[in-house]
Amino acid sequence: MAVGGRDRRGSEVTDTEVPQQRFDEMRAEQVAGFYHNATPGTIGGMIAAVILASMLVYTKATALHTAVIFLSLLSLSTAARMVLIHAYRKARPPAWDWRRWSFGAIASALAGGLCWGAGRCSCLTQAGRNFSSSFS
Repeated sequence: MAVGGRDRRGSEVTDTEVPQQRFDEMRAEQVAGFYHNATPGTIGGMIAAVILASMLVYTKATALHTAVIFLSLLSLSTAARMVLIHAYRKARPPAWDWRRWSFGAIASALAGGLCWGAGRCSCLTQAGRNFSSSFS
């Protein structure tokens, strides 16, 4: 099915519908790119979280138990993502199955983002109170 129209120069423009198989292949490659590239960032994020939490505890900007809770939640999120990445690599899913794996990728990104957001709210809110009270 083609949809006709004209561009700014008056030339006829035709958009053709992408066949479903080609669409699935393209999306599957995008999903595969996420799973291929997610491991270094996931591990790097966990390392950065340990460094950040250690610095906040060392400077007494946040309590040790707050940092431990943050790191525990982020560790769970990181472990879940690593299991998901391993399952994807082991499954080698067909192109038509990209939606299921994309939902897993989205869910793992959401979980990681929520952990970082909650960690920011709990650790840095306390850090801000400590920082401002030191100048009073």
